[in-house]
Amino acid sequence: MEAFDRHKLRACLMRVAPDDQSNVCATDSLSSSVECYMLQRSVRTISSAAVLEMALAALHAVGLKKSAYRLERHYCARERMRSRLMVVHEGGIKTAWSKDWLAENARSQWALGRTAARILAGRIEEMLLARRIKSIARKDIMKMLGRLVVAYGLIIPCPLEAGARK
Repeated sequence: MEAFDRHKLRACLMRVAPDDQSNVCATDSLSSSVECYMLQRSVRTISSAAVLEMALAALHAVGLKKSAYRLERHYCARERMRSRLMVVHEGGIKTAWSKDWLAENARSQWALGRTAARILAGRIEEMLLARRIKSIARKDIMKMLGRLVVAYGLIIPCPLEAGARK
């Protein structure tokens, strides 16, 4: 469960909609409509599966059936790949991959906000899934996270010495 994000839904819809101006406008309107629906019902958090269902319904409602099919196919493929990804901890203990786990680590280790932490965790997940990695050491994931935090300019690569701060 996570807080609903209209911009995240719009980006999702944009990835599967055909490239023309009317569809850009439609995806913006659809994501705003879903946001209004959520606000009217005082729903603050929602599962990704529920967002998927709303996105599919919205795409079907405006006649973008091929886009809905692509979205559902992409979601199912990503879920299948996620279910096969294992994290190897010290001592050889294996646990299932969890983007939420990584986002929480990013928040606590690097003092990042929720959105920044989820973006970085999602980026790492994309890299792992694109490489079809099935097992990865926790320390390697944390190294990837550290490199991304630096690459995104969220921290200085080397901590400043106490005397060097002004």
